[in-house]
Amino acid sequence: MKLVQARVQNYRSVRDTGWFEVEDAKTILVGPNEAGKTAVLEALQQINPPPGAKGFDALRDYPRKLYNADIQSGRLAPRGIPVASARFALEPDDLVSLPDEFADATYSCTRHLDNRTTHQIEGGPETVVYGDDVRKDLQRLAIHVDARAAEIRGAGEPPPSAGLESATGDWRLGATRIADDRATALRQWLDEVVDLVDENNEAEEARHTRLLGYTSIAEQRSAAFSTLYSRLPVFVYYSNYFGSGPISTCAGSQTASNRTFSTTTAMTMGTSAFSSCWASKRANLQTSATPLIPGTTRKHSSATAANSTNAASSLTPPASASPTKSARFGTPARIVLRPTPS
Repeated sequence: MKLVQARVQNYRSVRDTGWFEVEDAKTILVGPNEAGKTAVLEALQQINPPPGAKGFDALRDYPRKLYNADIQSGRLAPRGIPVASARFALEPDDLVSLPDEFADATYSCTRHLDNRTTHQIEGGPETVVYGDDVRKDLQRLAIHVDARAAEIRGAGEPPPSAGLESATGDWRLGATRIADDRATALRQWLDEVVDLVDENNEAEEARHTRLLGYTSIAEQRSAAFSTLYSRLPVFVYYSNYFGSGPISTCAGSQTASNRTFSTTTAMTMGTSAFSSCWASKRANLQTSATPLIPGTTRKHSSATAANSTNAASSLTPPASASPTKSARFGTPARIVLRPTPS
């Protein structure tokens, strides 16, 4: 699973970054102090933080100028306020556990201010909306099984249609999707009445099979959600400006004279500081045979909030090579952040 886009909103000094692209190699956030570079990374970590990381807190993390008017007043509830969102492209090892219909799908998730996570799959089989065609199918099948039940069981028992009304009574025409608990309730009713469907009545047999298919789509998507959520990369935020030696989240053996350079440093420093740091490293980067990779990754985890999961494999040159700056780092994406006006 590969992070391709991200968005942060309603977090400290950040009102809304909009969706921004995350490059294969490295994405650099550029901006003056207090523009929100660090805030963006801290928020993105909450997509799937490591154990022990503090979650969002409305009083601490919601923009201060808006807190009283929005949350304190009760106008908005933290449950409905999105903060960090991420969009992922699915890779071959993700697709192995999914039906073939999801081959071109993308997965996205959002962490809200109350630390609730919502997610969605774009692409793949779509759940069915409760429309006129579905309503008519259900009504006609209910009439059929009610008549069959009266013949077989007698008139003393409640008709099967009573169970259908209990399962679908709150469905709204043109708005309700047959998904989650609604799909489960409908399938349970269809399973209960299957013996009452006349097997010699091709129309009713086909109707029952069609309605079961609607619930099967919902079950497929639910299983896909569970699978993909379990494979969500862990987002680790770290900050090490100039360490005296190697750190566990960086690759390559570094000496005191050629110290670790972290991707998060590039993201959180201002433009001038980053330029100075880059200039001081340029000679080493052009001549050193030791790979200097800004952060490493492992399968299903991310070294920094803005690194894709294939950073290490795509950037590491052969040990015998003398890579240049561009060979090692490619062309990074630049995202310019500016302070929110007072």
